[in-house]
Amino acid sequence: MDTTDDREILAGLLNVATRPQAFRVLLQKYLRKIYFLMRAMNLAHEVADEYVQDIFTGFWKKLNTLKPEDQLDLLLFRLAVERSLSFLKQHPEAALYDLSAEQQIILILKQQGLFDSAELATVAALPVAQVRADLGVAIVKVLKGGAIINRS
Repeated sequence: MDTTDDREILAGLLNVATRPQAFRVLLQKYLRKIYFLMRAMNLAHEVADEYVQDIFTGFWKKLNTLKPEDQLDLLLFRLAVERSLSFLKQHPEAALYDLSAEQQIILILKQQGLFDSAELATVAALPVAQVRADLGVAIVKVLKGGAIINRS
């Protein structure tokens, strides 16, 4: 499989004969993105690495539940968000700039530029209006905290 197109990767994952090869392509495409999301969530390297392994292992175990209309990026990042929320709720000291777990996740995902507000809502399992409100609050808190967003 010589593609990074999610539709083709998904088709490969849905076919038992091509599943291992398609999963390797999926890993090549998303492993670093998910890892860097975990690191941006203020997780130590070892913890982020462990969580990423858990996310992809869990995804592999649920391959039989995939449907042709699924969006791989949204599914994978949703798993990462669930894991991140769990971590942040257990370790509130890891919160950045006094952000709630949801605000922190939304801000980090938005900074990565991977998703629009509607997709962020899907990934975070929140209404679009709440995503926009949380993003606005997060930006204000970060700016008040003295950080500069997207310094260039």
